[in-house]
Amino acid sequence: MRLRAYVQVLALACCAAACQSQPSQSSPPSSKQTASQPPLSKQSSPPTPSKQTPPSPPPSDHSENVGPVTSKEAYAGPPVKVQLLQLQTYPPQNQVNIEIVAPTGGWSLELDEGDVVGGVAKIFLTLERPAANEMVTQALVTHTKSFITTEPFTAAQAYVHLAQRGVQTLTTDYRLAASAK
Repeated sequence: MRLRAYVQVLALACCAAACQSQPSQSSPPSSKQTASQPPLSKQSSPPTPSKQTPPSPPPSDHSENVGPVTSKEAYAGPPVKVQLLQLQTYPPQNQVNIEIVAPTGGWSLELDEGDVVGGVAKIFLTLERPAANEMVTQALVTHTKSFITTEPFTAAQAYVHLAQRGVQTLTTDYRLAASAK
């Protein structure tokens, strides 16, 4: 959803820039007009956008092109548990709890995005492991994140991007880690 809005804003900015850079199409002064008089113009019409097409977003595995790009490869990280809850509030709020048990200390979990698409809550998280030379505690550590919305859903899918502290990547590689109904 954010990607579509970004593409629309980008397209409008490109059209505005193209319209401003086009030279005026008014006719040159005729022999009856002097150089000091402005050229006569027809009725002003709104500028036409250029025929350039905005860049298309990268292809994704989502059937409706919603959310970040996902990979079809299997998730190979710590175990992930997904739990669905409905909170007793008005209006009713639906919650997805995601729990990941990291094998050592030094891991961090961030909720990147959450959307409800076709009755399925899709939650995108980044799990960052410690750097290769980092000293960590040797204990299981539980990380929990929640996604809350008023939109109804019957199932949830947790997509996790595994990253390593200190290593920069150009893309995120979200993989389906767990799902629940």
